Amino acid sequence: MKYLAGIFLTGAFVYILSFSLHNWKRHSYFAAVGSALLAVATVVLGFLALFFGNFEH
Repeated sequence: MKYLAGIFLTGAFVYILSFSLHNWKRHSYFAAVGSALLAVATVVLGFLALFFGNFEH
């Protein structure tokens, strides 16, 4: 089940990066860098929570 969630996270990452690329081509560099940083932070934190989080008590 974790791998399915990882696939969805990867899809979201690609979608946000395509938005960043669109902003970069339109010369909106601030929005492109901001959305790229947000995408990286979201995916990194998501994968850390999925694969290294201890949710069992």
